[in-house]
Amino acid sequence: MSARTIAAIAALAIGAGSASAQTERDSDEYVSIVQLIAHPDRYHGKVVFLTAYATIRHEGNSLCMVPKAASSKDCVWLRFDDGPYETEQDFVRYDRARAKWQQLSGKLISVRGTFSKTDTGHFRMYSGGIGKISDVYLEPRK
Repeated sequence: MSARTIAAIAALAIGAGSASAQTERDSDEYVSIVQLIAHPDRYHGKVVFLTAYATIRHEGNSLCMVPKAASSKDCVWLRFDDGPYETEQDFVRYDRARAKWQQLSGKLISVRGTFSKTDTGHFRMYSGGIGKISDVYLEPRK
C-alpha cells in the first residue's frame, strides 16, 4: 500500500463514526487502524476508541479499516473475551460472547478497548490487538 493510499485511508478513518458515539470518543483517544499499525509503541497498553469493520470467524476475529482487507496485517486482532479458558464455564462464557459478537460480523462498529502491540492473534497474523473491550457501538449505514 502506498503512502498516499494510507494517508487517504487514515483521513477517512479519522473522520468515520457516528455523532452518537462522538461524546464517548472525547473521553479516550480516538485512533484509526492505520494509526495503530503505524505507531504500535505509542498506543501499546492504552485505552483507545476506534471505528472499524468487525470480522468474527474461527481463529480470525479482527477489526479492519475495510470490510474485506487484502491482508490480515491491515487489521488488528479482536479479543472480545479475555479469558481465562480453563473450565467448562469459561468455554460457555466464550461461546455466549462469540454469539453476541457474531451479530456484528461484517458491520461497521466503534469499539473502546485496550491496544496491545504484542497480541497479534492466531499465528501472529495481525498488527496488534484490541482486548478488554468496554464499549461497542454499531455505526449507522452511510
